[in-house]
Amino acid sequence: MVIQQQDTILIEEFRSGGQKAFKRIYDLHSRSLVYFAEALVADRQQAEDIVAEIFIKLHKLRENFHELQNIRSFLYLATRNLCLDYLRAAKRKGNNIKELQYLSEGEEESYLDTIIESEFIGKLYAVLESLPKECKKIMKLAFLEGFSNKEIADKLGLSISSVKNQKVRGLQLMRIRLDVMVTFILIFLIRNMM
Repeated sequence: MVIQQQDTILIEEFRSGGQKAFKRIYDLHSRSLVYFAEALVADRQQAEDIVAEIFIKLHKLRENFHELQNIRSFLYLATRNLCLDYLRAAKRKGNNIKELQYLSEGEEESYLDTIIESEFIGKLYAVLESLPKECKKIMKLAFLEGFSNKEIADKLGLSISSVKNQKVRGLQLMRIRLDVMVTFILIFLIRNMM
């Protein structure tokens, strides 16, 4: 009930042009959308440009949305369409861009798989960002940048055992938060399947 009220407030603020509401929606979806677009166009910069353009369209059309789920659906569909437009234009120009399975038959299953993967990556980053400051810094260095425990310890002026302890703590917190998230996702999926 409380979540529904928060969603209703967010959508109303968004529809009326509230910058904080727009930023919240952007923060909720941008990483997943960039990952999704990059999987389609195989170019990070182009993916970021496409997602930026989609959010501009979303802002212009904001008064048409009455639920957060509608916004999410619009974002993925519009991103997919703009990526396909980009690929078709690149193909016409003769650029050597890998032809993706999204342009062939059977694209819907791959499209859905990519959305699910993109959403999971987005949630994973959100959980990582929610970690305590020092723990988050160590987890990013270790898992996103590939630093060893010794390199992290040297870089941050910590002992190797402190780095190991923070990594264990970070993994535990992430596992707990992801377990809760996975449970909610499963409940959502089961409710929508009935």
